[in-house]
Amino acid sequence: MHPNKTAVSTNARFGFTTGLRVPGFECQLDRHGWRACQAPAVFTNLDPGRHRFAVRALNRRGRHGPAARFRWKLLEPKGFSIVPRLEGLASLYPGASPVALPLRIVNPNPVPIRVTRLRVAATGNPQGCPSATNLEAIPAGVSGSAPLEVPAGGSRNLPAPGISPPALRLRDLPVNQDACQRARFPLAFSGKASG
Repeated sequence: MHPNKTAVSTNARFGFTTGLRVPGFECQLDRHGWRACQAPAVFTNLDPGRHRFAVRALNRRGRHGPAARFRWKLLEPKGFSIVPRLEGLASLYPGASPVALPLRIVNPNPVPIRVTRLRVAATGNPQGCPSATNLEAIPAGVSGSAPLEVPAGGSRNLPAPGISPPALRLRDLPVNQDACQRARFPLAFSGKASG
């Protein structure tokens, strides 16, 4: 396991093994010195640019064998865009099913990304209809274990097979909610992705 030759993730993870029983390994990242390590070797918060990883096995006498090396380029990641497509949505009313909010996710990066979080939030309150009390925001059906893959320089639409978009539901509260009729809620979308 290793990063792609061109990556946007500031984290890198390397797996390694030998066919022999060895007492340990040493790893080197870029021009830093050799240090004891074990698989997987994980590096975080790397800067954009070219990087080099090397690993070598140690024998029982503490001598090392030849090193295996890997080089990759870390690009400055660009943020992905969340484009709502909210024409023709069903109306919200107390007790109704959540209303899905179709989206297009646009990836400007030259490598694929995996979207692991997509959320919606009301950013303001129509007069007399407090969104924090009346609206329930439901995140999209993506996670670290079930990401949305967006190709390099491409886009994906939600809903997609097996992946629901964010949704909103008007809670059925034991109060008069007439002030929420025909109300317009300003919405903000946010997300998280890795490459």
